[in-house]
Order: sequence, then structure tokens, then C-alpha cells
Amino acid sequence: GGDEVRQSMETAVIADGDSRYPAEFYTAVQTIAEGKAGVCVFGDEIYLVYRVNVLSDDDLFKANRAACLKAVSEPYLTSEINAMCNAYTSVRKSGAVQRCYDSVREGRQAAK
Repeated sequence: GGDEVRQSMETAVIADGDSRYPAEFYTAVQTIAEGKAGVCVFGDEIYLVYRVNVLSDDDLFKANRAACLKAVSEPYLTSEINAMCNAYTSVRKSGAVQRCYDSVREGRQAAK
């Protein structure tokens, strides 16, 4: 059901032909104009892509290179992740919890 949602966020600079992404990903990215953002959906994966040419003179990365490198440095990134985590609270969904308990109980009974 709707209670099972897997979420992750990753910011990455992706070179053309990176084998971690399907060929269709690159085809979809090619339709996004340089300096613009777009969304690519493959199955249950959703990618928000900001397409830039890192070699161009007026590129966003070149203009913000120091900030980009600082953002991916471990201490700064860790503090940002901690700040984001502390900004959220966990809410127990009793229906989802009960279904988990029921599933465990049914599994134990079946194993007897």
C-alpha cells in the first residue's frame, strides 16, 4: 500500500555515459536545455536534473565552484544532513504498525 515509500536524495555530477544510469536517462537529459531543470521518470525512480556544461565560461559550477566543493565536504555535509533530520518529526502511523505486527504474528504462527 501507500505506507511503503522509499525515499532518497542524492546530488551528483554525472558525466555522459556513466554506466550507473540507463541509456534512456541520457536521452531524456538531452531534451533538457543547458542551464534549465527537468524531471525524468523511469519506473519508480524520479530524477530532478539541472543540466549544465561544466566547461562553458559562464557556467553555474564555475561561478560557484568553491561553494559546490564546500557543500560536498564531509563536515559541512554532515552538519547539513543533521540540520535537515532535526527539522522533521516522526509520526507513528498506527495502521501501518499494526499491519507489521500482524504480519510478524502470522509468520510466527505459520512457522509453528
